[in-house]
Amino acid sequence: MSVPELVDQATAYVKQLQKRLGEYKEMKVQLEKERSEMRSKMIPPVLYMRDLGSNLEVHLITGLNMEFALSHFISILHEEGAEIISATCHHSGDRAIYTILSQAIYPRIGIATSSVQQRLKSLIS
Repeated sequence: MSVPELVDQATAYVKQLQKRLGEYKEMKVQLEKERSEMRSKMIPPVLYMRDLGSNLEVHLITGLNMEFALSHFISILHEEGAEIISATCHHSGDRAIYTILSQAIYPRIGIATSSVQQRLKSLIS
């Protein structure tokens, strides 16, 4: 083979490698996207409640794609005798973290924590 033929062959080979590299990069991006979607679907919701006397702190951790309305949580708390002091939502990676701080409307009666927990768990499952 002559030198020009070898150069042409090497050039064609480099172009072929560049094309395959581009395809692999696209495939990598697609796989990472699918993995992220799959991980967020697989995250089971976690409910944590802390009874602070006449106050109640509720934490919920979910995947970003979970169909969830914070208003349902707030309604349940109101029905169980709690007044909402603050409610926040933070996104961290593929998770959403909700924090609700409430206090008893009537401090002598308090908040029925076990009833609240049961109702909130049934809402997220």
